[in-house]
Amino acid sequence: MAHVPEPDDGRSPMAIAFEWSATIMTISLEMVVPGLLGYWIDQKLGTKAVFLLMGFAIGGTLAGAQLMRIAKTKSGPRDGQ
Repeated sequence: MAHVPEPDDGRSPMAIAFEWSATIMTISLEMVVPGLLGYWIDQKLGTKAVFLLMGFAIGGTLAGAQLMRIAKTKSGPRDGQ
């Protein structure tokens, strides 16, 4: 797959790096926080990893969807589609 160069939007490389850093942190939190919340619920209800696994499944799904949106946005329009 060929890399599609991004158009020059006038931002400094540092600004672009900060944007990517924030994006990566957001996706990481989307993956981890639901699992931790599930762990907390398991502790309160006395269940064994039921909500923990559900939380990480939900978090992984959310993060995967976010990554797909980013990939679709960054790849640009495709020829013939």
